[in-house]
Amino acid sequence: MRLRKVKDALVRVQDSPYFSNPEQLSTIESESLFVEIGCGKSWFLSQQAQQNPKCFFVGIEREPTIVLKAINKVNRLEVKPRNLLITCLDANQLTEYLKPQSISKIFINFPDPWPKKRHTLRRLTAPHFLKQFHQLLKKQGLIEFKTDNDQLFEFTLEVLQKTVAHFKIIEQTTDLHNSPLTSTNIMTEYEQRFVSLGVKIKKLTLEKLN
Repeated sequence: MRLRKVKDALVRVQDSPYFSNPEQLSTIESESLFVEIGCGKSWFLSQQAQQNPKCFFVGIEREPTIVLKAINKVNRLEVKPRNLLITCLDANQLTEYLKPQSISKIFINFPDPWPKKRHTLRRLTAPHFLKQFHQLLKKQGLIEFKTDNDQLFEFTLEVLQKTVAHFKIIEQTTDLHNSPLTSTNIMTEYEQRFVSLGVKIKKLTLEKLN
C-alpha cells in the first residue's frame, strides 16, 4: 500500500517530547544507547524502551510521515516511556550526527531487501553500512538483524565472510520462532504479520571486534 504523505509531518512533531532533530543526537548521555534503524511505527522501539528503563532508545526513520505516525503511536501508549526519541534521518547520515563508539546496540528489523543487483549498496548490511556501524558501536557492541527475506540473509552472510575483522556472529537462526532465541524476542508489527502467515524469520546477532 502506497504511503499517503503528510506535507507538514515534521512541523507537527517539533514540540513532541519524543521527537529529536538530528543535531541533538550527539547530546544524548547514556551508558547504554540503543538505536533502531528504520523504526516504522515504533511498536518494537517502545516495547524495548518500556522493558529496559535504564537504557536509552533512538528510532531512526527517513520518511517524515512515518516519523509522525511513530510519535503518535507512542503518545497513545498507556504507559509512556521516558527513554525514547525518534528522529528523521537517513541511515547514511548516522556518522554525521552520532559520536564514534557511542552506541551499545543497533537493531535492523526487516529492512527493504533491495532485490535488484543495481541497488545492492542500498541494503543496510552492505559493506559500507557495516563499516559505519562498526565506527559507531562501542567495544563489543551488538547488531541485531532480522529479516524474512532469504536473499538478503544470504547476502549478509556473504558480506560478513569478507569483513571478519569487523564482526563475529554470536547468534544465527533461519527459523527464529522455532528456536531458543524466541524466548527473549520482541516482535515488530511486520514480524507479527509474517509469523501469522507461516513465514520463517531469519536472525543474526553480531558482535563488534577490535
